Amino acid sequence: MSVTTGRLGIRVTGELQNRKHGLSAKHALYHKDGTFYERLREFPGVLCDDRGYVKYESREQFEKDARLNIGLKVNVPGTLASHPRYKLFAKD
Repeated sequence: MSVTTGRLGIRVTGELQNRKHGLSAKHALYHKDGTFYERLREFPGVLCDDRGYVKYESREQFEKDARLNIGLKVNVPGTLASHPRYKLFAKD
């Protein structure tokens, strides 16, 4: 898990979002703008931004998602928030 603290506070990561919001993912990735990610390697997995997430139950569901451009990295045209399965995090 990569969470760092220092002058600027806590570094937001997918794992931090996963734990904070109880998403129950084996692999969680975060991008502030929701446009660019590494590839999910374990499932269920989630892609997160500052406000919400999209969950993938299986590798097949992830790889067949027409809303993603998957190569060595994952590009989300538009933003993750425009995905039809995007869910907002519950309020704290």
